Amino acid sequence: MTQQAIDQALELVKQGQTANQAAATLAPTYNRSPRTILRWCQQAGTPLGELSQDTAKDARHIKEEHFKERRAELRLRLMDAVDELLDRLYDPYEDYRGKDAALVKFERPPSEAVRNLAVAVGIIIDKMRLEEGAVTGRTEHLSLDAIDRQLRVMLDANT
Repeated sequence: MTQQAIDQALELVKQGQTANQAAATLAPTYNRSPRTILRWCQQAGTPLGELSQDTAKDARHIKEEHFKERRAELRLRLMDAVDELLDRLYDPYEDYRGKDAALVKFERPPSEAVRNLAVAVGIIIDKMRLEEGAVTGRTEHLSLDAIDRQLRVMLDANT
């Protein structure tokens, strides 16, 4: 009876349950406390806690690898989008203008369209750099003299 409980507990842990969850699941079946189930496993030389930690660690590793692959795919798609937007800078451009929304064709995109494409490219590149872990923001640096002046102004305002 105890070996069967141990085998079932091990199977539940391998399926992703924690040691305590597996013991609590099996306790009513064997009319024992979850602590007893855990003790049986410990005495049999198969501590559920260690197996549970190893199983969770393996699952985390697999998930991290999966997301690493997805992030790499995302970066490739973002680069493709940048390439497409940059190509559109040199393609003929069509727009609908006027109150009647008449189709207007241009040999090259007008300046407003170029600006919009450039902003879109910049945003995508910024997001790619963020995804790669590169610093993308600008930080403001204040000298100590400027900070001292601000503190003095604040202190003078309070007195």
